[in-house]
Amino acid sequence: MDGPSQSCLHLGQNAPGEFVAWSDSLLTWGLARIAPGLADPPYSLEHYGELANVRATESSNADIELYAYGGLCCSHLFIATPAKNGAVMKAN
Repeated sequence: MDGPSQSCLHLGQNAPGEFVAWSDSLLTWGLARIAPGLADPPYSLEHYGELANVRATESSNADIELYAYGGLCCSHLFIATPAKNGAVMKAN
């Protein structure tokens, strides 16, 4: 982890070829750099349940689009490939 932000992507299969995904993110102030003399903010920036768009491809990969359903700018698309005998996926 490089910095104060942690994210987790949850991916599940509803039916053959049908997936659901969402992400959670948390800004942990203990890892953030705050200027000397300034107090840490009284809250962290937490965001839970951000829906993602998932599409399985023929090569066992998954196209995952984060922030696909938000009203603000710019979704983020990446390709996930199976790793460790299919037990986990890694992003390209």
